[in-house]
Amino acid sequence: MTFSEASKKIDAIASGLIQFAGLKNGDMFGIYANTSKEWQMTFQACAKHGFPVVTCYANLGIEALVHVINQTDCTTMLCEGAAIKTLDALADKCKTLKNLIYLGKPSNETKNFKTISLDDLVKMGEEKEEKVAKPPTKDDVACIMYTSGSTGLPKGVMIAQRNFTAVVGAALKGLDFSEKDYWLGYLPLAHILELSAENACMCAGAAIGYGNPRHLTDRTCKPMGDIRAVRPTMMAGVPRVWDTIMKGALEKVNTAGGLKKMLFHSAFGKKLYWIKQGEDTPFWNWLVFRKLAGVLGGRMRLMISGGAPLSKETNEFCRVAFSCPIIQGYGLTETTGGGTFQDPNGPFTTLNVGLPAPSCELKLVDVPDMNYLHSDKPCPRGEVAIRGHSISLGYYKNEKKTKEEFRGDWFFTGDVGRKNEDGTLSIIDRKKNLVKLAFGEYVALENLEMLYGSNNPFVSPNGICIYADSMKNHIVGLVIPQISYCQNWAKSNGVDTDMSVLVKDKKFKDAVKAEFTRIGKWKKKKKFEFLGDFTLLNDEWTPENACLTAAMKLKRNNIYKKFQSTLDDMYKGLDKK
Repeated sequence: MTFSEASKKIDAIASGLIQFAGLKNGDMFGIYANTSKEWQMTFQACAKHGFPVVTCYANLGIEALVHVINQTDCTTMLCEGAAIKTLDALADKCKTLKNLIYLGKPSNETKNFKTISLDDLVKMGEEKEEKVAKPPTKDDVACIMYTSGSTGLPKGVMIAQRNFTAVVGAALKGLDFSEKDYWLGYLPLAHILELSAENACMCAGAAIGYGNPRHLTDRTCKPMGDIRAVRPTMMAGVPRVWDTIMKGALEKVNTAGGLKKMLFHSAFGKKLYWIKQGEDTPFWNWLVFRKLAGVLGGRMRLMISGGAPLSKETNEFCRVAFSCPIIQGYGLTETTGGGTFQDPNGPFTTLNVGLPAPSCELKLVDVPDMNYLHSDKPCPRGEVAIRGHSISLGYYKNEKKTKEEFRGDWFFTGDVGRKNEDGTLSIIDRKKNLVKLAFGEYVALENLEMLYGSNNPFVSPNGICIYADSMKNHIVGLVIPQISYCQNWAKSNGVDTDMSVLVKDKKFKDAVKAEFTRIGKWKKKKKFEFLGDFTLLNDEWTPENACLTAAMKLKRNNIYKKFQSTLDDMYKGLDKK
């Protein structure tokens, strides 16, 4: 679809919305659907004509969905046809919702809502052109984006038209988006990283190919995964995506064994050394790494990681194996995704999120309770605060929370950062995810989860959740195994490969424990930062079962609640020792 064709369809969608639902400037419009070109074109139609879009993750829980619809008094919504049944059951709880535009086939007939397919809405708009009387201004709300929320109900962040403009300008200036680029869109468009990145693509004239997170690689989709089908020049991913890609590639290397495995690791070490010197290794690229580059389609020029810290090991692997830069950025929904990003043309470094984006200023504010001070030498530390044109307007209908986190021109992130000697920022802690143990030691849960999860091949991506009881002296963990690696281990060690049996096998648990111990010693962790115990689970954590947010972060409170008896049993066992 050309830009001209998309533009005509966007205008037809807006015209259809005015006729079908009577929308006018300032009326809320909900999108409760999976990432697709229809999602994006509907968003553009609303933004162009001044209908603030209310985002709902496609896998948002029922309670949260009702909360979003009712808080915004939403009357009209784009949804998957399959979601009509869900919304129909909620009609009595969502009195303002009257109109549904659906994608695909409807799951059932409904008498509670006025419905129309998006295709028919477009035809309606093409047959008769309707325009809003008052176009939006730069200060009008373009979107109320509901954060996925690791705890409690989601908060609606009010993002103005000018906020998107600022972030798009920063991306164009700092990341060199151009009309030659192809972007792979598969992350939730209800997440600020994907929405802001796609806006930058369209502004630059880049093409977007839409995929599905479950079908990215050839392992999960035949005859080929979405990455090889689109052959993107750019794509973004949360650390879980890059960890999965890395573990899949390493699995191929390890199963090849012998000379191929030895050659890969030798070439890897040599190439990593020269990349850190600012050089490349064309010979090793041709001999060893060109096949791996083909896994990402063969023309990737930039990989972007956001949403959470990327481990040093994953960062180095992706940069070396796929022969193109992978950069980290830092931003939040409240900053429209703007904050910092690494320079794709700069020196290769890890464990930092780069320099301030052109749209932002940053400062570090003292957190004396945690001994983080802006006066620390040689590297200042403190809570990261951001200001600039990308800072949103605050939380919708939540003045108390807005006043807590938006102070003057600054948004206070709750993340603890360090300004490195080269001027880059590293996120080193989180004010809210610190737990004090019985002896007074602070444990940073997310940091340990990243450490133990990314470096232990037995653990699936995002497959470890650490729990700390403030009345105890140990931390414990819940672990989801990496199935293919664990089954290969089981075959080699004469153990049953059935995962329901394997997770209960003592020999297997001892092997996983030895790896956790090795990692803790390698990273020189303190005694209380080693896992006192852990339980292997034959389970899966997904947004659908409410154990992960739609942005693939742990919903730890839900996980704790689901496995509370398991956590209690581990502590009972430790108390007896």
